[in-house]
Amino acid sequence: MGFRTGFLKYTKHSFVKNIGVTLIPLFHESTHLGDEYSIHGYQKIPDFKRINLSHESWELAIVLNDPDTIRSNLFSFKAGLQGLWNTSAGYYFNDSLEVKGAEIPDSKNNLEFFINVNWQRTNGILCSENWMNIFSIEARNRTRFSYEPGIAEQRTWNYNIYFGWLYNNSKSQRKPGLFFRYYNGIIPHGQLRNTDGYHFIGLSLVYY
Repeated sequence: MGFRTGFLKYTKHSFVKNIGVTLIPLFHESTHLGDEYSIHGYQKIPDFKRINLSHESWELAIVLNDPDTIRSNLFSFKAGLQGLWNTSAGYYFNDSLEVKGAEIPDSKNNLEFFINVNWQRTNGILCSENWMNIFSIEARNRTRFSYEPGIAEQRTWNYNIYFGWLYNNSKSQRKPGLFFRYYNGIIPHGQLRNTDGYHFIGLSLVYY
């Protein structure tokens, strides 16, 4: 839960179509494993722990050639930082009953950074003026959490890749699209962010 603002300035340069800044001044995340799952784990699984993620963060990024309303060949680049407002509190907390009294180290690495490259084409192979081909990859450096004393947190690179097509007819108010997605990195959900080597492949149908 949060909100975002930004600024975008168009130019007359042949390559740099626009330049902009995006800011998420406040974003709140609060997530934990469900009660039924946690009760089962507490009763049946040795060393079970329920970690409660709860934090407020910010994000700042710069962008070159934001696609925005541009529907032709375009190469875009975005880079940014994300951090916590309360660095001393970290990303998560725990209740002694929910971790069976175990010692849980605090999270220390609270800064993330990312780069995103986006390439859209309406001319060339496998694309046309009506069907725009889009290839997008984000590389994000995040912290893999550690809930075990003596095992340090680690910074890891996580990759999110999209490839597909978007209907690009200017006369149409609706734009369907088909995209393939691949992710590789730490599990991005809640307390499971202490596990890496996770990947998935997906198929996305979009209509807006």
